[in-house]
Amino acid sequence: MIKLNNVNFSYQEGQKILKNINLQIESGKLIVLAGKSGCGKTTLLKILNGLIPHFIPGTIEGNVTINEKDIRELTFSDISMITGTVFQNPKAQFFCMNSTNELAFESENNGMDPVLIREQIEKCSEKMNISHLLNKNLSKLSGGQKQIIACASISILSHDIILLDEPTANLDFQAIQKIKELITVWKREGKTIIVAEHRLSYLINLLDQLIILENGEITNILTHNEVATMTNKQFNEAGLRSPWAPVLTIDNNEENHSNDYIEFENIKFKYKYTEDNILDIPFLKIPKGKVTALIGNNGCGKSTLAKYLAGLEKNYLRKFFFLNTRSLIAKEVFMVFQDVNNQLSANTVLSEWEICSKKCEDFERESTQLLKELNLEINQEMNPQNLSGGEKQRVAIGEGVIAQSEILILDEPTSGLDYFNMIRIVEVIKKLMKNKKFTVLLITHDYDFLLRLANEVVVIENGRVSDQFELNYNAVSKATLYFKGSEFKIE
Repeated sequence: MIKLNNVNFSYQEGQKILKNINLQIESGKLIVLAGKSGCGKTTLLKILNGLIPHFIPGTIEGNVTINEKDIRELTFSDISMITGTVFQNPKAQFFCMNSTNELAFESENNGMDPVLIREQIEKCSEKMNISHLLNKNLSKLSGGQKQIIACASISILSHDIILLDEPTANLDFQAIQKIKELITVWKREGKTIIVAEHRLSYLINLLDQLIILENGEITNILTHNEVATMTNKQFNEAGLRSPWAPVLTIDNNEENHSNDYIEFENIKFKYKYTEDNILDIPFLKIPKGKVTALIGNNGCGKSTLAKYLAGLEKNYLRKFFFLNTRSLIAKEVFMVFQDVNNQLSANTVLSEWEICSKKCEDFERESTQLLKELNLEINQEMNPQNLSGGEKQRVAIGEGVIAQSEILILDEPTSGLDYFNMIRIVEVIKKLMKNKKFTVLLITHDYDFLLRLANEVVVIENGRVSDQFELNYNAVSKATLYFKGSEFKIE
């Protein structure tokens, strides 16, 4: 059993992140923590897994007990034997470069017999159908594949408490189903599972309680039956995506800037250590001044294609043409990475944006307006690395807007974002498209986001374009086929 009595916490900056948290979680229950980005969900998980106070400095007040033991009296090693955590950014928890070694790492660290470790890895890989991901270089896996490896790694050692922070943020539908099946097994085994999440569709039939936080405080605790009767509006007001069929509006009939296209030819790419091409696209044409979505399963080549087009992957085969020239494409493209930690380096949000502001005519005015639009006004002088995952995502997107490059590539821009901030991103990009002749290339598994924003869809399968179509009312059912399990309807 987990108990939190009058818990308050603030980081070194002094702002109180958690306030008067009183909570009792019974063993074997599945609890979902929900709320807007920055409400304290991740901080609460870090207290439960011992990172706070053992590694992350700050001031904690009140009492936190796990199985009647105060966490401040337990060593971090003691807590790690009880709890297993999948972080919001799985890359942050990897210790090895090889995926199989990563699966074995925690068990080896805790002295498990090597024969048993190999048996556990084999069982886990069969259960999760991830044999094809074994003995792979983790740095070459997609964001979704890394997420799956992180979930598998905590299955090897039998933890009593499982903590998951946005575990499906970058996953396609098939991968989400694997996570759902794994959570179902954990629950059947009597494990206590606590999930911080903005998407409830895969958890709606499994959760025992939904705990809603706002500004660091618990504002509501709902039972399974109470959650089942919530409306779309009530889910959205809690910062959650509705697990039911939300009524969406597509306004792609608006007049666009032009009917021009940006053309790419002979896109071929492979890594030095691979025999087959990762990308093999003879021709790609995307509408200029519009939003084109790249969709496809995890590992199909979407992010590789984006990095290739941005000039971030060396081409070992041949050059391609961009706008009928051989111009340096990096000058024309700005990319917001799937893992935004890789691109946030300044000491404050404003300093981060100023680095990319060479094309801004009035940086002070434009940044002030953008801070308001992205709900980052109170964070402008904070170090981006100290922000929540959703806040970091908005900082990186703001950086792309400030840069004003001809093509803006967004790789999973809504991972870690609650409903309200997803809508904010939609509005910011739509405003950007109206005021400036930008072209946006969007990589997403977020069907809700896709239907609100995309004009064109390009389907990637095994490094090739398998389909391309304009996203209008007639094509919505076609788009749905690529998001199996989605049950959205159009208004």
